[in-house]
Amino acid sequence: MFRPTRRTRRLALGAAVALAMVALALAVLGRLFVVRDVQVVGVPEAQRDAVIRAAGVGMGRSIREVDADELRRSLESTGRYAFEDVEVRYPDTVVLTVRERTRDAVMLSGGKIVVMDAGGCVVEICDAMPEDAGIYVSGLDGVAVRLGEAVSAPAEKLAAMRSVLEAIRAQDAAAYVSELNVSDPLNMWITTRSGIRVELGDAGNMSGKILWMRSAVADLQARGETRGTLDVSSGSKADFLPGSGSAQG
Repeated sequence: MFRPTRRTRRLALGAAVALAMVALALAVLGRLFVVRDVQVVGVPEAQRDAVIRAAGVGMGRSIREVDADELRRSLESTGRYAFEDVEVRYPDTVVLTVRERTRDAVMLSGGKIVVMDAGGCVVEICDAMPEDAGIYVSGLDGVAVRLGEAVSAPAEKLAAMRSVLEAIRAQDAAAYVSELNVSDPLNMWITTRSGIRVELGDAGNMSGKILWMRSAVADLQARGETRGTLDVSSGSKADFLPGSGSAQG
């Protein structure tokens, strides 16, 4: 029959004490390293609580469980926010950097109105046209949509749409544009809010084309021109051909 020696009993006691100390240390750390403060950077203070809820950063949660990929998935699934970065500041603070997506364009898909940012990411899916609806995009085929993700469309059309929307945003020209058609990425066109058709051609030098469009349309509107075709496809000039019903001065 085995009888533990004094040395064996001392070793067993030492191991039990060590395990108890480890358990105690873990319990202390578990209470110490928990989320008690979440700072949100990139949006107004009024949106702080909405961002925290969307990201799923729970107060009292172990700070060691904060995971950037999990936060990104949760936050961007709302459509409204884009995840930029997260910083864990021990012992108890999380700094979350986000960006509110802009509402630059709308399109129809499956009987729903899809609101997108300039990059084609879905910000909102709704039944009625929102008051802050952006430019109407037509000509995208085979589109699948999901909140927080880029619309699923032919790559060449999506790239062409992005080039135009981003140029319009950069040139602050959205107020002039009603519709963007990307049926043919090599021959895109815009309809202005005053009814003028603008020929863009392909995606090359889009910033220059939109700059020419903005300047020319502003001048045409000031002169009462509301019909016709404006060709800026060269990127170096704007040629206007008046249409029937235009007011020529």
